[in-house]
Amino acid sequence: METSKTPLHKPLAQPPLNATFIGTVVGTAQHYALPFSALDFFCESGFAFALNIHIETCPSGPYCWNHARVLTCLRNLGLAGTHIPLQHPEGAPVSTHSVEEQARAAVQDAVLSIEALEHQIVTGSDEYELKLALPWGPNVPSCMSNLPYKDLHRADPPVFGFYRFDQCEVATQKTRLREGLKCALSMYRQPTQFQQEGYAFGIAAYKNWTAALQSGNYDKQGHWWNAMVWAECRSHAAEYFKNWPHNPTTEANELASLFSKISELLNQSGDNELSDAKKIELIEQASELEQRVPPVLQRIVDRLGDEQ
Repeated sequence: METSKTPLHKPLAQPPLNATFIGTVVGTAQHYALPFSALDFFCESGFAFALNIHIETCPSGPYCWNHARVLTCLRNLGLAGTHIPLQHPEGAPVSTHSVEEQARAAVQDAVLSIEALEHQIVTGSDEYELKLALPWGPNVPSCMSNLPYKDLHRADPPVFGFYRFDQCEVATQKTRLREGLKCALSMYRQPTQFQQEGYAFGIAAYKNWTAALQSGNYDKQGHWWNAMVWAECRSHAAEYFKNWPHNPTTEANELASLFSKISELLNQSGDNELSDAKKIELIEQASELEQRVPPVLQRIVDRLGDEQ
């Protein structure tokens, strides 16, 4: 149940995370003075366990998947997220007037972020435009410093929509852990819940990745960016399980080790000076390790469910 809006404690800012969706979440949480770290938001939302690869290793892999389950988990951490798309599910544009009204309301009453080439927090606005956070500074072409309302349906760079974040009631720690890890298990075992056409989600994404590399005809920038984002996710997962916030378990130690090794392999694979054969070797090693994750996660989830 949503609570009334509490006083905001910090100005809006976005940390320089590769996973810019989580960057906007963490910036929003800091704005609302929520008592959670980036590790909590990565892992208890389920986001840290995502893996999404386009058949040509397009840089869009980290963005083009269904975030609905993650939004559900974020409610447990005190953030009620609402997606405001600029297109209907069938692909027809939404009325610019309607989206502009929703954006203006969100800037006044909540926290708004844009969904474009990157996710960026809206830090301010005037009658004509939205002012945007620049998580990596002013010289990154994928980020805009402002978005005029008249350009909502711009084509270059495109804007796909917005996310509105309101503050809501925080769930118990056990609920946050259980639901976040259940989301992770769904990412591994029911990937079609998250997948969009042209992409492979979950462990199957590794097959897309190696197939693209084997073809030799792949997006090198996209390969590097996917490696950086998904390595960052697994690095946060490793740190989270290293500092597992519930009863200590051998499973948490095992997951910390697995995710640390996977993160290192993905980071190494992102070096575009490497041969394609070496990149494939590293991605295949990461895939083999990742396949060991779901049964270990299941044991932790089962234990959380059994505890009184």
